[in-house]
This record gives sequence, C-alpha cells and structure tokens, in this order.
Amino acid sequence: MVGGGEDDSKIVRSSFADIEKDIIIPNVSYPEFIFSCIRRNMHILGDRPALVDTVRNQSLLFKDIEPMAIRFASALTRRGFQKGDVFFFVTYNSALLFALQFGVQLCGGAARGYYQGAQADELEQHMNISKVRFILVEPGTAERVKMAAERLAWPVDYFSIDGAVEGAYPVEEMVREDDGTAYSGDVSINPKEDTLVIFTTSGSTGQPKGVLHTHHSMTALMAIVGGPFDFEREQLKGDTTLCILGNIGIGSYISVHNALIHGDTFVFVSKFEKSSFFSLFNQHKPKNLGLFVYAANEVCRSPEIDEIDVSFVKYILMTGSVVNTATAETVMKKFPHAKLDTAYGMTETLAVSSYHFFLPYKIRRGREKEVLQEIRKRKTRDDEYVSNGMLIPFAEAKVTDVESGNIVERGKAGKILVRGPCIMKGYVDSSAEKGYSSARDERGWFDTGDLGFFDEDGHLYITDRLNMIFKHLVFSVSPAEIEGVILQLPAILSVCVVGVPHPTTTSAATAYVVVKQGYSVTEEEIIKHVAENLPYFKHLHGGVIFRNQLPESRGGKVDRAALLRESTRNIKK
Repeated sequence: MVGGGEDDSKIVRSSFADIEKDIIIPNVSYPEFIFSCIRRNMHILGDRPALVDTVRNQSLLFKDIEPMAIRFASALTRRGFQKGDVFFFVTYNSALLFALQFGVQLCGGAARGYYQGAQADELEQHMNISKVRFILVEPGTAERVKMAAERLAWPVDYFSIDGAVEGAYPVEEMVREDDGTAYSGDVSINPKEDTLVIFTTSGSTGQPKGVLHTHHSMTALMAIVGGPFDFEREQLKGDTTLCILGNIGIGSYISVHNALIHGDTFVFVSKFEKSSFFSLFNQHKPKNLGLFVYAANEVCRSPEIDEIDVSFVKYILMTGSVVNTATAETVMKKFPHAKLDTAYGMTETLAVSSYHFFLPYKIRRGREKEVLQEIRKRKTRDDEYVSNGMLIPFAEAKVTDVESGNIVERGKAGKILVRGPCIMKGYVDSSAEKGYSSARDERGWFDTGDLGFFDEDGHLYITDRLNMIFKHLVFSVSPAEIEGVILQLPAILSVCVVGVPHPTTTSAATAYVVVKQGYSVTEEEIIKHVAENLPYFKHLHGGVIFRNQLPESRGGKVDRAALLRESTRNIKK
C-alpha cells in the first residue's frame, strides 16, 4: 500500500523505473547544472551555434552563454536586482533572451514571460501578482507594458531589446559592456525551494495563472533526460533541432535546455508560415523537428513536402493537443525515416511521458527496451487513440473515476493524476502567506484535468480535456470570454461557445445562440462584433448556429458537452 491507503498495484510507474538508481539529481542551482554540462564538452561545443533566431538572423555560440549570463547578472546587480526579484519580459526575442534568463537566475531571481499581445489591464494584473520591479520590453510592446506598469504602487526599471525604448536600459549594451565584476557568485540558492522560472498557463480555467518551478524541478528533468553527457564517451556529435515555438511557454523552455545539454543547435521559428518553414527546413536540414499538431497537418498535407528531401529528419516531436491517428499516420508516411514522439506534459508538470525525448541516452539505445519505444495506437469502443509514450523515470500516475475518485484498472479511461520531482511548486498567489498556493494533495498528487488511460505495458493515452477549454492553433481559448462579448449585443438571450474540431487549426470557435423574442441579429453581425473586441484566435471561425433553446445539464447549466458532441457528429457526417 502507498500513501496511507492507496492501492499500490494500481499506481503506474515508468517502464524505465529500473534505471532510476543510476540517475543522479544534484542538489545545485539550475544554472550551475547547465553550465557544468556545457563546460564538460566545451572543447567540442565551444564554437558551435547553440541558439539561432531566424527572425533576427541572430545566433549565440555555446562558449558565449555562460560569460554573457555572468555579465548580465552583474549589470542587473548594479541596478538593484536582488534574490527573489522577478524579471518580467514582454518581447518576441528568442536566442538572446534565453541567455539573459540565466543571468536573472544566477542572481537568485526568476524570469516570467507574458503574451506579447496582452492588453494593459491584463498585464497590470499579473505584474501586481508577481510584484514585478524589472521589466524587459521591445519597441512594439513598450507602450502597453508601460501603461500597465504606471498603475503599480511601486517604481520599476525598464530594459529594452531589439531597439531603443525611452527610459529603458538596452540589454545588448549591458551584456557587451559590463565587465561582470558586480556579480559576486555567492548568492545562496535553495534548489528545492527557490523559484527558477514562472510560466504562465494558457488559461485552461478561464484565467491565466503563474506557475512556479524551482531549480530542482528543472534540474531533475534535465538529469532524467540524461545530462550531463561525456560527448566523447557517448559518441555524441550534436545535431540541429528546428522547432516552431514562442519564447514564453514550457515547450520552448524544455526544448531549448534539452538541446543545450545534448549539444544540439536549436533553431527558433517563432511563427508558423508554410512558405518560410520550407525555406528554413531546407536551409538548416534539422535532424530533430518539433511541430504542433496543426502545423504538422499543414506541413504534411502541402504539395511541397513531396518535392523536397526529408531523409535527414530522424526524430519528430508532435505535441500541443491530442494527436489523432490520421495525423500520426500522415506524419509517419511523409517522414518515413523519422521516429515519431507524441510526448505529454503541461505547464504544471513539465514532462510526464514520452517515446524518446525524455529518456536517458543509454536507455534510448538499449535493444531490450526498443519494443516499448514504438508508436502505438489503441482502439476503444468510441474511437482510436495514439499513445503519448511511457512515464519518464521517477514519475508516477494514477487514473481515477471522474465521479467516485477511485483508481480504475488499466485500459479504463478516467482522470489523470501525476506526481514526481518535476511537478510545480505551486501557483502564484499574492494572498497566500508564502506567495503561492500548492495544487498537490496531501500525498503529492497533481490533478492534470486530462482524461486518459494506460495500457498493459504502461503506455499513456490522453483522450480529452475534462473541461471545455479548447485551442485555436497554439492558443488556448476560454468559451466564457467569447460568450461575455456576444452577450453585450442587446438581441442575445443566451449563448454557448464550443471548440469544434478542425483539421488545420485544432479547433474553431462555434457559437450556439438564442435570440430574444422580438429582436433580430445576423450571423455576420455577431461574428463582426466578436472580431472587433477579441484577438484573432478568439474569433468565431466556426460560425454561429441559432437555436430556440440550449440544452441543460443535470446541474441546471448549459450542457456544453452535448453541443460539442452534436458539432462533432455533424462534422463526421
């Protein structure tokens, strides 16, 4: 028995748990861990590009990362940055920005990025919660950020990147001109308690939340990946990884740092555009490719894919939403030489499961485990699902019945709960005594809010979200926010918005609308009103459906799930 009454036999552990004894998770600061990985192989990595920003034609060499971080730590120290401070950034820069974050962390601070298109009210709210005093902007975001910061009850220091901003310190000059001497290197870090980075959720509960990860949670993940490596002993040469990612999410953070310890050159593509993607693909010839599901669909369904050489691609990570079997089969057909990984994780948990990406190198090449690393599909009564791989070492999971909370058997779907060293410390909460609130129960379990099941070999299958938040491209969309805007129209009696599955954008927002008696409103008017009040990814791309009434659930609420099932059935027909 485990955890004071839990059935140990029903708790799922990694298929690679037998090698946990060989994995050392050092109790050190995260920058110290990463820099030691790079230093160990500096004679091989030194002059190799580590990070490449395709938009700015900017790259950083492996040998420059630690010195640049130290100079930035020194420059921050001169401006009063102290342990526990938060460095808030709203900018599109990628390569330079990741190096700057190491400087923040050397000082004992935490970096927090925020969505570049956010308006001042939203920015102010999260600056307040995180007690932000140091803010990085660029010319295109400075006006809104400053408008938000001016409402704070304390003064802030501004820093600029990619161009001059009035009243801001240019970070490019800081890392070029500072001699590094103001950073003493004696900042005391408690790896299991001190915050390393604050990620912002995409709003799966309606409002974005700040997620605190410690130095230990990230060090644990990178140690599980296999770091530090001895490149000569392991015969690692370093490859090129190309990913379509922004700079504020958990996906980019993990991917970049995984590339750093593996000696890979990481190429940023911050926005998916089919024409530029193929040009960059041909230019960099990546061995590793990271694609969100919607982008994978567009790439593999484009005629260009049949006209170019793709044989150099050996590994594809496809994530961002549930992967359907048609997409997985299309990707494997178009990239026949590549291993497909449909890894699962979330902001609060970092990585949970994978086929290849998070397994130590010595296990990845172990022949006796190879059979477990092949992509799997499992057909149920209702649908066919693609596996998200196996739990990473040290991770545990259980599947519980949504109603009773009891652990269910293998093969039966339910709510996924996980625990392990990579789970977040908690959510930023300024009202809490410690400044954060934990989302783990007394036994350490975190409720993912996702539905799924495990098969007999420990492969995880994510089937759906428990709530109704949906994604348009890479952005999470809250139906309640769109509904609130639609209800501003005088003619609307009631409304329910659902995310209808879409082959290229993941989901398309569709509004089910009931009009007041004696009023009239057209579909075009509703769509226009939403478009004028919300960003593009929250528009009604799925249109409007008029109803005489909306279905009710057993609890007396609008039955959102019933409308989604109806929409899905109509699409299948």
